[in-house]
Amino acid sequence: MITKILMNQCAYKPQDEVQLRIDSDSEMTVNIQVSHLEHPVLSKTVSLSKGRQWVSLGTFPIGGYAVEAD
Repeated sequence: MITKILMNQCAYKPQDEVQLRIDSDSEMTVNIQVSHLEHPVLSKTVSLSKGRQWVSLGTFPIGGYAVEAD
């Protein structure tokens, strides 16, 4: 189970790489979705190990985004 997800920054410039810090208490595969105005802009499947890891989502144009992890 994912126990915590944090962003590496609170605000980004267009050239900044967005990274998530994900803490997990077990190994698992998770699907991360990023959307802008309810339209999907990124879907990424990652394998997590137990503990803390960083996941890069890349860069995005200026705007407000939602991030979900299943």
